[in-house]
Amino acid sequence: MRQGDLPSLRITFPTPYGDPVRALANNVYRAYWYPPDHPGLQALDLTPGAFIEDIPDIYAIAHSAAIAGDFGNPLTRSDFDIYLDEDADEDGRRLIYIKQPCAASDARHNIFLHIIPVHARDLPAHRQEHGFDNLDFRDVKVSGDSCVALRDLPAYPIEGIHTGQFTDAGQVWRVDIALGE
Repeated sequence: MRQGDLPSLRITFPTPYGDPVRALANNVYRAYWYPPDHPGLQALDLTPGAFIEDIPDIYAIAHSAAIAGDFGNPLTRSDFDIYLDEDADEDGRRLIYIKQPCAASDARHNIFLHIIPVHARDLPAHRQEHGFDNLDFRDVKVSGDSCVALRDLPAYPIEGIHTGQFTDAGQVWRVDIALGE
């Protein structure tokens, strides 16, 4: 599993307070604390090192850059401000979604992301009849009072983007962005 993924297995365990509790069975990032003077640590160098996560705080970096205006003006302002980062890396560009203030409930539901190409032939064969690429996602990170999500965009020329968020109760927000590349 990648950092932030939810496991499909759920476990139930008893509590001393009555009803059992259901929890996600995810011990991937579980750790035990040992004091620095523990005998098993005496021969080890305990100098802090690099991140162990597969995405080293890129969300905080993106959030800081967007707030500082490093990505220019947002493409749109809605529940999430959406920026186009064209300098994401040598391989492409990405959308950056930022919401502040934000609560955990804002990150609980999928965000739909439909990419409309300039030419339908640029889409994967199974998407050509629909006319858009479906890149829906759920990996919105909550950090303090901010929510941040990053989504890589396909390399083909993009005419427009439809994005938004749904909950079980219905649509929360939706924006249509014309790029016309």
